[in-house]
Amino acid sequence: MLPTVSRALRCWLCLLLAGTLVPLAPAVAFAYGGESHKHAAWEGTALFTPFMRDEVSPGEPLITRAPAYPLFPALESESTFWEYGWESGEDDEGNDVAVVSSSNRYWIYWGSKREDDYDSEYSYAEVFQRTVSHFWDLDHGVLHQPGSAYYNAWMKAEEMWAHSIDEWRAGNDGKAYFYLGKVIHLLVDQGQPAHPHGDLHWPDDDSLEEWSGKSDAEKFSWYRPDTINPGPVIWDPPASDVLADINACPDIWQDDATSFSHDDCPNGAFYDELTNFYGGHRVQPLFYLMSYVNQTADFCASDGFPGDDLDYLGWVDFTQLDPALKDYDLSDNDAGCDLDDGRDHSTCKGDQCNADDQLWSIYQTAYGTAFRAVPGAINAWRRTLDSRPPSSTVELTRTDGKPIAEWNNSPVTAHITGAEDDETFGRASGVWKAWGELDGQTPTNESDPSWGISTEGIHTLACLSTDMFGNVERNDIEIALDLTPPEVSFPDMRPNYLTSQDLLASWEATDALSGVDSTVAYLDGVLVGNGELVDLALEAGRHTLEVYAYDVAGNMAYATYEFEVWIDATASSKPIKLNDKTSGGGMYVDVQFPAPYDVGALDPATQRLSVLGHVDLLLTPPVGGATAVLPGTNLSGVGDHNGDDIADRGIRFDKAAFATALGGQTGDIGSVVWGSLNTEGSPRYIATVMTTVFKAPK
Repeated sequence: MLPTVSRALRCWLCLLLAGTLVPLAPAVAFAYGGESHKHAAWEGTALFTPFMRDEVSPGEPLITRAPAYPLFPALESESTFWEYGWESGEDDEGNDVAVVSSSNRYWIYWGSKREDDYDSEYSYAEVFQRTVSHFWDLDHGVLHQPGSAYYNAWMKAEEMWAHSIDEWRAGNDGKAYFYLGKVIHLLVDQGQPAHPHGDLHWPDDDSLEEWSGKSDAEKFSWYRPDTINPGPVIWDPPASDVLADINACPDIWQDDATSFSHDDCPNGAFYDELTNFYGGHRVQPLFYLMSYVNQTADFCASDGFPGDDLDYLGWVDFTQLDPALKDYDLSDNDAGCDLDDGRDHSTCKGDQCNADDQLWSIYQTAYGTAFRAVPGAINAWRRTLDSRPPSSTVELTRTDGKPIAEWNNSPVTAHITGAEDDETFGRASGVWKAWGELDGQTPTNESDPSWGISTEGIHTLACLSTDMFGNVERNDIEIALDLTPPEVSFPDMRPNYLTSQDLLASWEATDALSGVDSTVAYLDGVLVGNGELVDLALEAGRHTLEVYAYDVAGNMAYATYEFEVWIDATASSKPIKLNDKTSGGGMYVDVQFPAPYDVGALDPATQRLSVLGHVDLLLTPPVGGATAVLPGTNLSGVGDHNGDDIADRGIRFDKAAFATALGGQTGDIGSVVWGSLNTEGSPRYIATVMTTVFKAPK
């Protein structure tokens, strides 16, 4: 059930009294002086500026596509805005002001501290109004402020959010970050249980606020990157059913739209409340963060009210919280208007408080959640305004001066010459650094990133140019180098062929990197295709197959294969009688050629008989197994010695040498006769000849 009406009435009775006294109060920060607010803002921004922290060593690359915490270089940029405290002039209300220049990070810090003050830009002149606008009783509704037309903290935060964005789009960076600091102040306020309870109080009258303001608690590093305490940073809204409507609306993170349309959402009435009239600035993530902190603190007691677990939107897991927090800080309260009850809470300072201390437990739970949400608010602001990374301008040049190709056979230089930042939401944040990495290696010259590429393979240039809001480019460029020509082989070719055969012209070309693009081949200067059959009947002689292979990168390989085509001749021999008296008498082998080859052209000096040999076309010459190679000693004239009506010619060999080579063998003896047709040694013939050998009587 919702809190009783008496809770709201009690607050407003106090306000009636306060309304008679507040106009007399000075226009200074309420709550506890803004000290914890500015500390939360300062530590929150520290997560986005690791280059200012001791954790990052000099030279460690800061730019990465998956950072533990995003960069936000614009926080360290200088901008101008007005500042209190200098006697250089007065604003319309008589406050001393000066226009000063400082870092944007400082303006967030200062805006968070000065949110309670009079704002000459946007009228919050009435102290009463400025005080009320820091409370948000979400249990009664998003826009609820009991009995008043004044803004609650959410409504004011939404307006400050819009002012901040408008100022940034107008180029007023100092103002923009200052008003973002005001938003952070209002967010941090939700971590004090009195604020979500509507438990209004005098300045420094709330026990937790008084203790917080007077102790050293605000000096603790709640979320240093290495010791996030008491839990992780709260970044984005969860992907839950509760947020289904928000997720169905225009993507607040990508900024593809320039305005927010309620018609695009399934529940327009809810978004009318959620976005009010500043919906064009897409404040849904801020709403999530503020309500999450608000409801966590609402679980804890304040001076005047116990905590509850109503949770307007169901985003907080109360089972993780200590139920005792609902009753802490209530036992010695006065009944009535929550005025100073005389308790002194200044004795418990920082680490002097033990883990059982009630104020410390509330501080850890409620205010700690607020601290953890501050980076989420800064990140939401950053991503709402500019979530598009820059685009690098990359110049690729080959050392040979030729145009860059998909694959290159020349070393390449990659040079990031600059970057352009795309306009987002009316204004781009600007390029912070043109940057990249080649195969994970940073450039040697940080101010002029370039790399020389001379090793083979596919190289990746990761373009990592980063804008002032820390958006890192995600474009990759591949540069491929292949400096090695293809390899050509002839696995199916052999060194010798016969005129009775066909030649299968074939080769293989391979390339391990860019791949083979094309091959061209010539057989004795005549174009021939891979796998083409060539009739060798008329091709006796020596031949050359030439292959040119090209890879995709343009490298060329040249390879040749030389082979010989032999005339497939026919040979015969008369029987031979051998005995112990066999001497150097002659034996004749008759050779005949197929047309059109002329047996009369035999060269006497080149005729050979390979005794006991056989034809092996893989050998050079193509004869294997011979026990002796006998030279021809004489040639007969052309005739028909075997009577088959085909011209032949007899070749005389030494019979005694033949007998010796036989080693006593008799019977049908196979040998190979071969030789050339002219003194140039080509073409050549080859034939198997069978000679019957028997042992004759002495």
